[in-house]
Amino acid sequence: MIYKVYADNENFNNVEFSNGLNIVLGVKTETSNDTDTMNGVGKTTLLEIIDFCLGSKNDKNSYLKKIDEIKDWTFSIEMDFFNSVFTISRNIEFSKKIYIEGSVNDLPFVPEKEKGKYYFKLNDWRKYLGSYLFNLNSHSRFSPSFRSLISYFIRKRPESFIKPFEHHSKQLNWDVQVNNAYLLGLNWKCASNFQSIKENLKEIKKSLKKFDKTTLGEMETKKINLENELFTKNENLSSFKIHKNYDEIENRANQLSDELSYLSNSNMVLKRKLDKYLDSISNEVPPKNDLLGELYHEINDMFNLRTKKTLNEVKMFHDTLIKNRKSFLNVEILQIKDEIKNNNELIEEKGNERSKLMRILDTHNALDEYKLLQEQIYDDKIKLNEIKSYIDEYNEIKQNEKDINSKKNILKEKNELEYEINRGSWQESIRLFDENTKFLYGLSGELIINLKEAYDFKINFPKNDSRGISKMEIFCYDLMLLEKNSKERNIDFLIHDSQIFSDVDSRQVANALQLAQNKCNEHNLQYIFTLNSDELEKIKLELSDDFKLDELIKLKLFDNISNKHLLGFMFD
Repeated sequence: MIYKVYADNENFNNVEFSNGLNIVLGVKTETSNDTDTMNGVGKTTLLEIIDFCLGSKNDKNSYLKKIDEIKDWTFSIEMDFFNSVFTISRNIEFSKKIYIEGSVNDLPFVPEKEKGKYYFKLNDWRKYLGSYLFNLNSHSRFSPSFRSLISYFIRKRPESFIKPFEHHSKQLNWDVQVNNAYLLGLNWKCASNFQSIKENLKEIKKSLKKFDKTTLGEMETKKINLENELFTKNENLSSFKIHKNYDEIENRANQLSDELSYLSNSNMVLKRKLDKYLDSISNEVPPKNDLLGELYHEINDMFNLRTKKTLNEVKMFHDTLIKNRKSFLNVEILQIKDEIKNNNELIEEKGNERSKLMRILDTHNALDEYKLLQEQIYDDKIKLNEIKSYIDEYNEIKQNEKDINSKKNILKEKNELEYEINRGSWQESIRLFDENTKFLYGLSGELIINLKEAYDFKINFPKNDSRGISKMEIFCYDLMLLEKNSKERNIDFLIHDSQIFSDVDSRQVANALQLAQNKCNEHNLQYIFTLNSDELEKIKLELSDDFKLDELIKLKLFDNISNKHLLGFMFD
């Protein structure tokens, strides 16, 4: 239970609470004008301060952090904590330490101490609050957390008034499952285990994406083909013969190939030359003497005896020249034939040598080729191992998927069993919710818990076409959670912002407050809520005369009086 809220700044309007109903009222005065509003007087701010002292986060986007004027303020609450009343204090600027005053020696754990003051680190404070208020002893992943559980008992922001089972619009589904299961008396570990399975299956699905481009069958085929290639290459390697002088032999064979090519080309040139010389000899014929004389006679005996004598001499010279040329050509022809013969002999000799060398090369291999084959085999083995690893990884992932789905089926059976084991507890939740809705509307409301993957929560509410019906669903659900958990744990307070009653008919609000008062009186509970004065007057008209609503007002905050705002000043 929370008894007092105050600050270390004198401008702050302190407030004290008691068991039962506690109203924080926003008052619109008679002198207020149209621009004055009860939004901003500090009703929601007060709830934020209570939650702040109970360990809410305080980053740059936090509600209180945005108010520059209070950045060095320290807020305090007095509350029950392990069977004693303690003062809990937290500074806006230095918010990672929570200071505690009271019978610290009676606590089951020892606070740290600094300059004579006891404090908890923020995470420790949350852990100890969870232990005291909700009997939390598990802090593993996907387990109930104090900050999530307490948010069902302190609804202060618009997004917390949308659905009964959610306190925040961005609340994760597993968090909804686990924390509601815990509060309703179900086995929350089933919900937690289902979430773990979901995460594992999500990881498996993510891992299987790498196999999308290549099927298992394709990889098996690649493996078989590569194994066949490796077998063949290993067979070749085992029969591989290496000649110690392979490189020298290969170089000599290449040299002989070049020489043979040169000799063949040389013979081709010589043969062409020989053919030319032979053709020249066959065409060398001396001219007839009478032809030249007849020519001279035709030109009227232009040549005398002396000239004719000279022509005879020329003929003799020409005959001699032809004879000498034939002799030269015959000598050249003999030389060419000898050279061709020598070349042919060399071609035969070198050809025989090259053939012998090629036979050696054909039956042996070079060391470089041997190394190359070894490298190919090595590379293929790496590829084969990669493919085998690929296949093994795929099969392992698929086997894990099968195992997880098998565990999932087992968990479903276990959840059904746990559902029956905890029947008494969750049936109490359903009974209390039905009781609350009957009080408000005279009709049963259905809190439905379906077994699917973990749990599926649903509410069928009477008169679901009425204005503000979703708010009354939340009210009935929260009041049920308070009553049920106060019996089993130490949570004994419920806090609502005025949004819980917005758009709700004043008759239903009156019934809701009467119901809350009855529950608080019966079980010694505390209900703190904010309200505006115009709504208060409407509600009073619907209440019986013995319901003294004005006496439940613990703090009045006025719209047009600065020092009557919660913080002692106006702020946006």
